[in-house]
Amino acid sequence: MSLECKTRVTQQKTPSSSSVKLQFAFYRDSRVVQDFSSISGYQVFPVEMNHSGEYSCEVRTSTNSKTKMSKILAIRIQELFSIPEIKLISHPVIPGANLSITCSTVSKSVATQPRFRFYKDEILVQNESLSNNYYMNSVQLKDSGNYSCDARIYDTVKTSSQVSVQVQGEWGRFTFSDHPLEASSFRPYQNMCQHFTSDDLFVWNYSYCMMVSAWKKQKIPKKMHRNTHSLTVA
Repeated sequence: MSLECKTRVTQQKTPSSSSVKLQFAFYRDSRVVQDFSSISGYQVFPVEMNHSGEYSCEVRTSTNSKTKMSKILAIRIQELFSIPEIKLISHPVIPGANLSITCSTVSKSVATQPRFRFYKDEILVQNESLSNNYYMNSVQLKDSGNYSCDARIYDTVKTSSQVSVQVQGEWGRFTFSDHPLEASSFRPYQNMCQHFTSDDLFVWNYSYCMMVSAWKKQKIPKKMHRNTHSLTVA
């Protein structure tokens, strides 16, 4: 933002008129923001919201013999861009699914686009770029956490709220032949089966352990339908 204080010097028919020098001062809300000097301009960069106000300038001769004040100019700084909003594209989030998180903001800047970063549990997971999307292919339990993003234009940075991502399957049924097993049948074996923690095979190993344990306990036929092997790890 640039302000200029313009005036004209009335030529007097005196020997000293040609040597008259002017000094300028600038004010915002009646407070000095730039004291008297030979500089007739006032610049602010980068502009912030708190730079809004009523501006004026004052001119005086170097001998302080004359002083004149300008009219007031009201300036309202518009928000450069809105606080970013973070959203999940995929819901519910289950192991093996793809997950997309977007960071949306409304920008009033024509010349510069916002740049975005993404965080998980306040740790940077995607470096600054023009992309407002964070994509995860085949999410696992370890991808659970609190995600947030920030947007930047020039030196202004704004951060979104957090969104919680909990990667989990369904507390459905395991079916052995004609004997359905409710989720409660597996709970006694949960601690024992949590030893199966390899990343990609965690869900399958954990589920298989729970099924076999329940099968041995209840002596249910071992045949199972493959399309019903989902289990939540809460």
